[in-house]
Amino acid sequence: MATDLAQSKRSLFHIAFGTIVWGQRIDDLDYMLKVLRACGYEGVEIAQSPENIFVLDDGPENPRPIGDIDRLVERCESYGLTLIGLVGGTLDQRVKYLGKRRDIYLYLDHWPDDAWRYLVQMDPIRLAIHPHWLMRISKRKHFEEVIGKVGEQVARHYESLRNGVGEGLHTKAECAELTAKAMQHLRLIVDTAHAVIAEDNPKEFVWDHFDRLAAVHIKDWRPNFGRWSHRYPKGFCIPGEGIVPVGDTLNTLAAKHYGGWIVLEQDFFEYSREDTARRLAEWLASHRRKWPFRITVSPPEVVNQLAAQRHQNPFRLATGTLGALEMARAFAASPNSSTTSFYRNVVTTLRTLLKAEYVKLWSYNPLTESFYLLDAISEYPELVKCASVFRGTETLAATIANATTVMTHDLHDLEIRRLIQDKVFLEGVKSRWMICVPVFNASNPHHLRGMFSVFTNRDVRGNEKLLGLLSHIVALWADYVGGEVCSAAAGATNYLSGNLKTGVVAFIDALHDFLKKTFDCENVTIFLRDPSRTRLEPVGKCTQSIQWRTDLPKSEHYYPKGHGLTGKVWSEREMLFSDHAPSTDGFEGKSTELPLAKREEILFAPLARLNGEVLGVVRLRNKRPVATSPASTMFTDDDAAKLDAIIQTSLPYLELLLTQRQQASSLVRLNHELQNPLLGIRGAIDLLRLKMRLNGVSDIKKAYGADYLEDIVSYRDLMSRLALNTKLFGDSFNRLQPEFQRIDLALHVVEPVAKQVGPLLERYALPDGRIHIDRFQGVIPWLWVDKLMMQQVFFNLLANAIKYRDRREDFEIRIEVCAHKENNEVVSYWIDVVDNGIGLEDDVEAPQRMFLPGVRSVTAAQFKDPAGSGIGLAVVREVVELHSGTVSFVANDGTGDENLYKKPTRIRISLPAELRNSQPSRFPVKHVP
Repeated sequence: MATDLAQSKRSLFHIAFGTIVWGQRIDDLDYMLKVLRACGYEGVEIAQSPENIFVLDDGPENPRPIGDIDRLVERCESYGLTLIGLVGGTLDQRVKYLGKRRDIYLYLDHWPDDAWRYLVQMDPIRLAIHPHWLMRISKRKHFEEVIGKVGEQVARHYESLRNGVGEGLHTKAECAELTAKAMQHLRLIVDTAHAVIAEDNPKEFVWDHFDRLAAVHIKDWRPNFGRWSHRYPKGFCIPGEGIVPVGDTLNTLAAKHYGGWIVLEQDFFEYSREDTARRLAEWLASHRRKWPFRITVSPPEVVNQLAAQRHQNPFRLATGTLGALEMARAFAASPNSSTTSFYRNVVTTLRTLLKAEYVKLWSYNPLTESFYLLDAISEYPELVKCASVFRGTETLAATIANATTVMTHDLHDLEIRRLIQDKVFLEGVKSRWMICVPVFNASNPHHLRGMFSVFTNRDVRGNEKLLGLLSHIVALWADYVGGEVCSAAAGATNYLSGNLKTGVVAFIDALHDFLKKTFDCENVTIFLRDPSRTRLEPVGKCTQSIQWRTDLPKSEHYYPKGHGLTGKVWSEREMLFSDHAPSTDGFEGKSTELPLAKREEILFAPLARLNGEVLGVVRLRNKRPVATSPASTMFTDDDAAKLDAIIQTSLPYLELLLTQRQQASSLVRLNHELQNPLLGIRGAIDLLRLKMRLNGVSDIKKAYGADYLEDIVSYRDLMSRLALNTKLFGDSFNRLQPEFQRIDLALHVVEPVAKQVGPLLERYALPDGRIHIDRFQGVIPWLWVDKLMMQQVFFNLLANAIKYRDRREDFEIRIEVCAHKENNEVVSYWIDVVDNGIGLEDDVEAPQRMFLPGVRSVTAAQFKDPAGSGIGLAVVREVVELHSGTVSFVANDGTGDENLYKKPTRIRISLPAELRNSQPSRFPVKHVP
């Protein structure tokens, strides 16, 4: 009673069903509406194009389209359902169908450039953007970009009226008011599953754009099939069975007193459409006390009875069933061990079944808006050599890309002939009719997967349903064959990975060879993130087959995040298809693979799990053409699906190997950290011996009964040798985890370290008083830093200056400080450690290279001193970067001339001014009780 009363004071969710699970065509609208009403839904979002919605008012043998929008609305209302949105068909088609109604939104997963005009007309139309994975608007940021772009377009429209182009407005305030009113009709549909697949947070998406919500799609998803290409929709599932935080989103809506539409939908059915609608409703009904909605689901037998009646409908045995069965039989009887053999099977079967002169099979990529030829067959062999690529931005191609039904073109029509790009093919083909049949994802009928085009002299108009049925059979078998191919690729990857035990580089080399053979491409490059996590670098044999731009120094042979297409894949965390040189698309191309080729057809993929860290990037270049095939050499959805299967299978092995390398490398770092204090202990012992002799103790053993100092030296040497053994286990280091506290750098770090290096000065017989420290007070305030880490930084720098000294009489170390300002505001604090040591070698790249782990200066390596491991400056860089700072060698006059890096050596640590008030924002604040 209390719960019901509490719910009554809140806004109620209204529950609708999205009909995408009914496929491309609703054969019997009344039957579908009866099922939805029996399941307890209040509304319906129609996913099908209006011309694909049929009623059986004239009997099951004579289906006819529902007709105008008012008849559709009335039919829905007769079953107690509200029509809330139209999804299928082009925007212009739906606008025309909508007529004067404005209580229904029109769904969009891409934004036509001229769509803004529907927002500024006298009677605006509600347009609802649905970010949809692998569509042009796939992420939250894409939606927000559209909002900004459309706002500017609408504002310019009203501003042009104010400037006299039209009726004229009086003030900018009026323009702003009209712009705001128009933008109220641009709405948002958040889909919980698509948001998670796109690595957005649906809860935050709903919260931040609450006032724009037209509806919220509640859906769950499992990553079993990956998130690339046509396979990802197979992961959609009943809420609670996947990884989507559906409950968090519903809690957020309840907290905001949402009173709008909740849409339940599935992109495919496991048992039946009816069972899917019922199961979703039952899941929601089981949570009626948790969230504010009312839904009453009829018993399963009621829905089952409706389904049983439907199965007796003779319309289900429509004309064309035998043709579809013949196609399925042909597919089952032929070898389909690869997608290539399957595509040949498709075009051969279609040509035989439809008695066509010519058949082409195309793959569509929504990311590049292009169709790529998969295979073609003709009774005239000379016609097989046809164009293999055309763009969805071209007039006829755009029409086909947006088509939801079969399209028939008369090749005797001069306008149609003008729109066809392949003129050579057009002149040779003898058929009159070109029939374009869209092939949709069998698990997501809103996702165009490709099409087949049939050229024939037989007029097939009136057989659209048969062609649609054949298209569906092609999609189902393509899913089956593609799934088998991906499973085989994953199995081979698992076998390959499980038999490699020799480290990261060997694993990458084996993966490189496997990818090159699997995709039969000219070359493969695998980039891994370096230990500093700031750059991508090629690994193993990939370094031998990559060519960098000749104007780049070796120090620039890497990709930072966001730089070039390779760096873009790192930052965007998405696969990327490219069919042109990277230097021409707004990004700077830094490298290519050997041998050089005229083509630049590339597939990029991140080495990353969903919401996991990007470990690297894979770059496949130029599939090899097959002399006997007219197929395009561009990478397709099938390649993306197979590559994703390989990456997801190999990632656990790669992560394990990287972890092992990091753990082993941390031992090397530990060795380096131990060597300095051990050296200090030895220096202190020598100093103590000297002091004792000066005080008359010449024989320690005689004076104290044992030479305890010698025992300490012995144990110290043993510890040093044991520490050196860690070098056998790795060659880099792990990132440290700082513990921040607010301290005075001079008092708590620099001055104590200057005392700790005293034994080193004694060891090398260097004079005291040669370490000069600037006054910090009044220049650098107390900062939030890790005290011990910062002590290690200055100990390493001072120890290097002492060990790699030049002439004894010139020895000097200066620590200089200043507050760096921009626009009269302190933005960072500079601490320079300057010495007169041996300096850097005469190499322009040395200042950048010296901070890499394992790198030692040539002059230092030749210096007669305890051998170093090249880790010291790398540790300095890591610690400083953990404090959001930078460290670098600085030219002594600020010009950057490499000749000025020699003597004196100046190393600059730059710490951000934000450390005055708090630890770096990248680390969570620790609340001390």
